Amino acid sequence: MSIRKKIAHVLNVGLRTAVSGIQEGSVVIYQNSDPYYAALPTGTAPWLQKAIGLASTAGFVGQTLASGAEVALHLLGIVPIRLAASTAMLPGDQLIADAGELGAAKVRAPYSYSALVLGHGTEAFTADAGSGQRLGSAEVKGYWIETVRSRSGGSAETLGAATTSYYGGSGASKSGTPIVVYQARTTGEAVRLLGINLITAPGGTDTVAATIVKSSDNGTTWTDTAVTCTATGTAKAANDLTHSAQLTSGDILGVKAVSSAGTAAGFSYTFDVT
Repeated sequence: MSIRKKIAHVLNVGLRTAVSGIQEGSVVIYQNSDPYYAALPTGTAPWLQKAIGLASTAGFVGQTLASGAEVALHLLGIVPIRLAASTAMLPGDQLIADAGELGAAKVRAPYSYSALVLGHGTEAFTADAGSGQRLGSAEVKGYWIETVRSRSGGSAETLGAATTSYYGGSGASKSGTPIVVYQARTTGEAVRLLGINLITAPGGTDTVAATIVKSSDNGTTWTDTAVTCTATGTAKAANDLTHSAQLTSGDILGVKAVSSAGTAAGFSYTFDVT
C-alpha cells in the first residue's frame, strides 16, 4: 500500500484505488469488500450495495479514470453527484444508486422499497434526457432504509399425492391455478424470506416444495422465482433465507406448493417484500 493510501485511510478522506469507469460525482462501492479499492456498482439492484461515497475528482472534467488510478472520495458534505439522464431532483429528495446507468444516482420515492440512501438533493435540477448523466448537488450522508411488507396465508387441507397447489390468504381453499397474494407497486421491490409450516409432515422421504411464482402480464403466464424451500420427511417447516427476486411495478405474486405424497396437510406460508 502506498504512503498516500495509508495517510488517506488514517485521515478518513476516502482515497481508494479505482477500477475503470469512475468519473467525478460517480457512486462507488467497495470492490470485493476491500477497504482500499473502489468500483462502480453492479447488477440489477445497486441501491442495495454498500456504497463508500461519491468520487470527488477524476482528473479533467468529464474524464474517466483508468483501472489502477487513484481517486479521492466525498464521504460527507454538500458535493457534486452524477445523476442519471432524465432524473428530476428537488431539494430534500432521497438519492440512491441507479441500475440503468451504473455510477449515477436517481431519486427514491418515499415508502417504495429498501435502499441505501446516499444523501439528499440540495437543488432543483433535471438531467436532460439527451445529454446523458449530469452533475447536480447533494448533501452526502448515507443511511439505510428497510421497507418490509409481510404476507402470509395457507389452508388446513391435505395437499394430496403428486399434486401442485396454490394458496391464498389464511383459511382460503387451495387452488389448482395461481392465486394473487401480492402486487408490486414500485419497480425495485424484491421478494425474499419465504417460510413454510405444515400441521402434518410429508413423512418418509416425501417432500413439500414451496416456490414464489411471478407474473408480469397480469396472470396470463407465470414463472417460478428463485425463492423456494422444501420440507422433507418428518420436517414441518422450511425456510429460504438466501434468495430474492426483483420486481417491477405491476408484477403479481403467488405461492405454489408441490407435494410428492398424500400425507402432508395444513400448509401455511409467509414471505416479505422489501
